[in-house]
Amino acid sequence: MIKHLVQHAIAITPADLAMLESVLEEILTRRGIAKGTDAASRIAVDLLDLFQHGIRNKQQLLAMLSGTKNFP
Repeated sequence: MIKHLVQHAIAITPADLAMLESVLEEILTRRGIAKGTDAASRIAVDLLDLFQHGIRNKQQLLAMLSGTKNFP
């Protein structure tokens, strides 16, 4: 899912892409959102936006997008 959005984003390494996919999978699981839904796409866009704006820490991304409002 992330891979399709990345085409229009900044250069992302294979390691970054793997981390972003991992974060997205975890967020969708935590929030009970199915892949391929509009909600999942919105989260993927938000994830890429955060990444492009310098948030590169996996735990911080997870916390910021998990919906719990508890992040460092």
